[in-house]
Amino acid sequence: MRLDAGEGAAVVAALLADLDTERPRRRQRARAVLSRLSPRPLLDGMEEALRRQDNAGARNAARTAFSTLAALGAAGPEAAVERLDRLTADDDPDVRVLASTALGESGNPAAVPALIERLGDGEANVAAAAADALGMLRDERAVHPLSELVHSGDPWRRMAAVASLGCIGSPRAVPALATAVEDPALAAAAAASLGQIADPTALAALRSAIASGDAAVRREAEA
Repeated sequence: MRLDAGEGAAVVAALLADLDTERPRRRQRARAVLSRLSPRPLLDGMEEALRRQDNAGARNAARTAFSTLAALGAAGPEAAVERLDRLTADDDPDVRVLASTALGESGNPAAVPALIERLGDGEANVAAAAADALGMLRDERAVHPLSELVHSGDPWRRMAAVASLGCIGSPRAVPALATAVEDPALAAAAAASLGQIADPTALAALRSAIASGDAAVRREAEA
């Protein structure tokens, strides 16, 4: 029986999920099956599924499979990360979003450079997905480019950058967030992100937020 790309991605995703189960026999079976799969055809099939505009389930299964491969090392983590790196520059913006999300979900720090590059993507939703992914990875290398994105003109990019800086939790993000908390469009999110940074330098900005007349901002700052 031959599986199509979507079915194949779903099978791979299920096998990868079995690697994380508490049942030893299922883990062993999943490892045995995956070890017999050749990395390039496996990744080719997953990429084909990721491009399936007619099947959201197949695309999501492929994204999950890619992220787990990159994290767990089945078929080689470098191979999966390199393939996703390439896909973040694909002509299809939906593929770029899915690849960026998969890199973030993988937790693999090797993904950081490609995601930083995507912050300048011409599509705002792609840039926002890359910012979200960098927040998942919580890597200090992303603090400066995300801080610069906070000062960009696009609201979607700015909001994603503010949220991700909070996830990273670095004191180096405080200056950008302190500026953002003075912007009505970003103030509540910036106050929430400042609250995630365990550093005294965030206190002054939070006090400013609490003094704000905006009730939503005060709630976030006082949380």
